Formats: sequence, C-alpha cells, structure tokens
Amino acid sequence: ICGDSIDNDCDGVTDYATSIPTDHATIQEAINSASEGDGFCIEAGTYYENLYFNGVSVTLAGYGAGDTVLDGSGSQLLYVYGGEEVTLRGVSIQNAYGNYGGVFDIEYSSFTLQDSELSDVGCGETSYCYGGVLYSYDADVTFEGVEIDGVYGYTTSSLYGAVFRFDNSDVSMTDVTVTDVVSESSLYDSMYAGFLYNYNSDVTLDNVEFSDSWFDSGYSIYGAAVYNYDGSIEAEGLSIVDNTFEASNYQYSDISYGLWYAGGGANTTLSNSLIQGNELWAADDVGGLLYLSSAGSMDISNTLITDNTIGTTQGASGNQGYGLFYIYNSDVTLTNSDVTNNTWDGFDYLYGVLGYRSYLGNLTVLNSNVVGNVDTEGVAYAGLLYSPYANTDGYGEFSWSYSNHYDNWDTWSYGYDWYDGGSDGDFTSFEGVITDDPLYTDAANGDYTLATGSPAIDAGTTELLDTDGTTSDIGAYGGPDASL
Repeated sequence: ICGDSIDNDCDGVTDYATSIPTDHATIQEAINSASEGDGFCIEAGTYYENLYFNGVSVTLAGYGAGDTVLDGSGSQLLYVYGGEEVTLRGVSIQNAYGNYGGVFDIEYSSFTLQDSELSDVGCGETSYCYGGVLYSYDADVTFEGVEIDGVYGYTTSSLYGAVFRFDNSDVSMTDVTVTDVVSESSLYDSMYAGFLYNYNSDVTLDNVEFSDSWFDSGYSIYGAAVYNYDGSIEAEGLSIVDNTFEASNYQYSDISYGLWYAGGGANTTLSNSLIQGNELWAADDVGGLLYLSSAGSMDISNTLITDNTIGTTQGASGNQGYGLFYIYNSDVTLTNSDVTNNTWDGFDYLYGVLGYRSYLGNLTVLNSNVVGNVDTEGVAYAGLLYSPYANTDGYGEFSWSYSNHYDNWDTWSYGYDWYDGGSDGDFTSFEGVITDDPLYTDAANGDYTLATGSPAIDAGTTELLDTDGTTSDIGAYGGPDASL
C-alpha cells in the first residue's frame, strides 16, 4: 500500500519505501535509478512526464486516482519495450496522445494497470491510429479496475482500434469501463474497430463496458466496435451499449463488417453480455450486427441483443441489410439469448432477422427468443433466416430448437420465414418450436425477464436446467449461467 511504510506482503521489506518527489525529483529519475523489481510511491500531485523503461521491471504506485495525476503534455505517456514487467496503479492519466498507443505502447514486455482513471487521451489529429489508449505487440497486458472517459481521434489515413489494438499478445481486462470515445476519419478514409482491434491475440474480458461513444467515418467502417482477426476473444459480462457509428459521408460508404467482425479463424465466446441501444448508419450496406467470414466459431449464451438500430441514410440504390448475422464458412451458436426490439431502417433489400447463412455457414439456435424485430421498409427475402444453400445441400446447416420466433418483420415479399435454398424451410423438423409472445416483464424499460405465465418458462430443452433445478426457460435468464 503506497505510503504506509508497512511490510504488507510480509517479505521482510518495507513496501515502496522510496517516494517521488521526496526521494527522486521525477518519476523518470526514479526509473533510471531502479534495480530489478523495485517499487516507488508517487505522492499526490500532478506530474508532467513521458516515461521510458530501460530494461528494468518496476512498480509505480500512486496515492489514488484523483490524487496522483500523470499528464502526458500532449504526447504518449509510457513506452515499454524489451522484456520489462511494469505495473502502474492508483493514478489518473490525462492529456496523453500518440499514434501507436495514445497513452501506452507496450512491446515484447508485460504491463499491468490497476485502479486508475484516464481522460483526455487518444490518437488526436493524425494520419493513422493504432490504439487510442494502448497498442501492444508480443506483450502481456492486464487492466483491472480502470475507468476510461474521454478518448479522441481524427485520422486522415487509417484507424485500427480507436481505444485498443492488440497484436500477438495475451490480454486480460477486468472491471473496465470505456465511455465518451469520439473518433472521425476524413473523406474516403475507413475505420476499423471503434473499441478493440485484435490481431492474433488471446483476449479475456470480464465485466467490461463500452458505451456512449460516437464514430464518423469518411468512407466505410469494418467491425464498428470489435475487429477480431486470427485471434481469440472470451468475454463474460461485456456491455456494448448506446454507441453511434456513422459511415454516411459518401454515397457508397458502408459498414461492411457490422458491429463485430470475426475472420481469419478467429474464435469468440460471449456470455452474460449486453448489446443494446447501438446505432449503425451507412449510406450503403450494413453487414449485419455480427459478421463472420472464415472465422472459426462464435458461441453466444445468456446474452441480450436488444433495441439496436441498423439503418441506411441515403445514396446508393440497392442497399442491403443483413440482419443479426452474416455467416460464411463459420460456426455460430446462440443459446439462451434474446434478440428483440431491433430495427432495420431504410434498406431496399433485407435478409432475415437472424441474417444470412452463406457457404459452409452453420447456425445453431437453442433456448432463445427472437421477438419483435422490425423492418421499416424495403423488400425482405425472409422473416427469420435467408440461406441460398438448403440444409440438405451439405454446405452448412441451420438448427432451431426449443426457441421462439414471434412478431418479426412487418412484411416480406417472398413469404418465407426460413428461406432454405429456394424453398420454405420446415420448422416442424425441429423440436420445441414456439411462436408466442414471451411476455417480458417490462420490455419498454429494458426488463426482459419473463413475467408469470410466460409460455417461455420451462419451455427449453430438458438437457439444460435453470439454477433452481427446473427445465430451462427460453431466453437470456434461463440456462446454466443465467444472472445478467
């Protein structure tokens, strides 16, 4: 504990007996004097520094966020390269901007940030941006108890992760909130990932929130919130809430890869999570909320996907909306989840609520509600799912069991609930299908629990049980891990 002069870990050494500025005038001076594994207290005050580590592992502990303030003076705050293990905790960080990690550039090293707050940070106005808060390469990164409020970037060339970019890294984030991200790109320049860009990294997210942010691309957006290529993301308690993404400055601007892109063998596990109140607006196409192309797998459970708006604003004729998923050569499972009250606005052509199952795409839906999703205009090819390949063709498969579809799409010209390779798919081949109002407790105010008398109560498969030992309910609050 910084500043208490006590041997808290009982190793015979007083913790952080050396302080800044009492014993060292600056943080950098303390780092330069350090031996391997040293720790320093950073006393209350504001420090205008840009820190470099010289191959020595160090712990820097502030007196607490709001008391110890690190100011980057408009430049990147901290650069770690070359095998160090650096821990920083109990600080506020502000006014830090840079191309490769606006605040932190971590390469070939280990970095931990704990119990800290960041504001007024980002890539700023620049040609390109690789992580407005952090860029990592071949690194171990841990964030615990971190609040990020206020990230800004304007790029004239390319953006790859307005907040985070991870390359070939191992990442763990617990109890992290990210709010008020504002990112823009100039005309004809695209954006990749408003929140997290992952390349060939293993990322674990536990109780992480990304919310109340705004993005405007001068051309197109690829993976509006998350872009995951050849990596792994395991998320529990992830909230992506109330963000706005716009790609409408040019006639053919689109959001080609939806809100979340997975490709190159990427794998995703999403549980106990919330995707709610987001808006995706493009002049042309929007490739679903979740876009998978040769992605390996995406497993979604006990998750609410609600009250999102996906729309087109103007311009190109023939624009298309793909529903919840676009699936190519990938495996998707949706278990004990609710997809409800989402709106597709202004498209000339629409595919089903669940989206478009393409070549070698597999979609398994179990114990889930797909209810009350609306299209405002245009031609819809199917009410629930569109697939140019029939289940019997051997090019992927759709399975829908112990699930509920009710009150989706206003009208559709082809009259199919499930377009199955040119014919109307046979829902009677699946077990436990219902088509009823699930009777949410108070959907208008965001309460998607099931009210007494709901036909979805105890209507799931007997192979999954609720926490009370009864047969699983259909929806996000049923099944083995329900809590939300």
